[in-house]
Amino acid sequence: MIFGTFAGVNVYADDTGTTASASDPYDPDQRGSITVKLGDIEGQEPTGKNGVELTLYKVGDVNTEDNYIRFDLAAELREVGSLAGLDLNAVTTEEANRETAQRLEEAVLAAGLDPAEKGYTANVNGEDGVAVFDGADGTGLAQGMYLILQTNANAYGVTGPFLVAIPYMTDGANWLYDVTAEPKAVEFGSLGSIQVTKALKYNNDGNLMDATATDASFDIGLFMDSQGQYRYGGENWRQTVRIQNGSSGTVTFTDLPVTDKPYYIFELDGNGDAITYGGPDGSESAGADNAG
Repeated sequence: MIFGTFAGVNVYADDTGTTASASDPYDPDQRGSITVKLGDIEGQEPTGKNGVELTLYKVGDVNTEDNYIRFDLAAELREVGSLAGLDLNAVTTEEANRETAQRLEEAVLAAGLDPAEKGYTANVNGEDGVAVFDGADGTGLAQGMYLILQTNANAYGVTGPFLVAIPYMTDGANWLYDVTAEPKAVEFGSLGSIQVTKALKYNNDGNLMDATATDASFDIGLFMDSQGQYRYGGENWRQTVRIQNGSSGTVTFTDLPVTDKPYYIFELDGNGDAITYGGPDGSESAGADNAG
């Protein structure tokens, strides 16, 4: 099986890595690495590429029992209903990469899958926006399929989830174990805002009625995932709603990149963590209809 190229997620051999020749056999024990290089967003000033948090999840295992390489869904994800019928070996186009990564993003967060590694982009060898994943202990990444999520945001904007395979075959002959990926950033044409209203209610024989508070405060957080695990980066991720002698209060999150990637709103507990009873209190897409 030849794992197809990821159009739009530029993948190639790392300068410091080893590319096998056509005569080199596949090495099942060879460990690898993934280097992510954030590209400039077309038409926008190249800013904020450092300090972007990226989280790596191992979502697929290498299977060679039929004398060719294929990727099987990780054991922790095989019983997740939303992934029924998912074939990691069918990720051969940009669209397939994006759609599969989006399905996996929701699944790994809902399943509580532990990250394989987490890191921040930085200046590496004079180049901004680079993060290197080579195993938590520095001995390299095990072979398999990896999902990479941007788990904060800043002036750079937002990169959608994407998949990278180790090993990676580029031309039917050469195995790559040290892989570099250049994901496409989600372009945004403007900045928008989201207003959030906290309303106090009580149940009166099945009817929700307004409740009044003399002075009450509620912390509201802005997150990048539906499970409330990854907060929006920067100082603008948390607001406090204060209700005085009333039944509701409103806060506004501003300067948000307008993209098609959703933002998620949660009320926070005393530790600043998302309260996930019943799922998110609400979600807003930063599209033109609801971020302005």
